[in-house]
Amino acid sequence: MVEEIGDIKRIGNEPVLSPKQVCKYLGIARSTLTHRINNDDTFPKSFKISDRKIYWKYVDIEDWVKKKMNGESNVGIRSFGVR
Repeated sequence: MVEEIGDIKRIGNEPVLSPKQVCKYLGIARSTLTHRINNDDTFPKSFKISDRKIYWKYVDIEDWVKKKMNGESNVGIRSFGVR
């Protein structure tokens, strides 16, 4: 169930995160996000809705964090109130 999610966009019924929001959620810099995109095969794939707009499904980022917390490296998390 999706609670109040502030400025997080939805595509259809799916909450999605912009690169800025992914960085905030993970507590990382944009350069670190770029590094993960280019070098971490486990990092969720983004999708484009136009030439300049990319997003990640919130659930994909959340699942990736859970996997990291269950054995791999620590990742900083900030809650957006989405469940």
